[in-house]
Amino acid sequence: MSGNRDVYLISSGNGGESFDDPINLSKNGGVSDQPQISATEDGHVYVTWRDSISGSKEILFRASNDNGNTFGEIKNISNNAGSSSNPEISASDDAVYITWTDNTIGNVEVFLFRCQYKW
Repeated sequence: MSGNRDVYLISSGNGGESFDDPINLSKNGGVSDQPQISATEDGHVYVTWRDSISGSKEILFRASNDNGNTFGEIKNISNNAGSSSNPEISASDDAVYITWTDNTIGNVEVFLFRCQYKW
């Protein structure tokens, strides 16, 4: 594992008797923290976290459609000059909802991101 703070996922396909190798989801030299995860019964896994790789704190996101075995590219969903924190995530079928707090416009505000995944 790397020497900085990254977000990892480790999973088990047999009820916790053994575990797969960890997957580094954040893969960068910045500080990645505050991870949140949501999964659906049909094998979709969604992960969000706060990351400082860009010089400000951003909310990043990755998705998997194979029970967390592989993940798509990292997406910056806050993408602003302010400081974003406290991500929360929920998923239902192919709809994903992420909230976070952000001070970009001068006050701490709550933001909501919604996306519809079509696999």
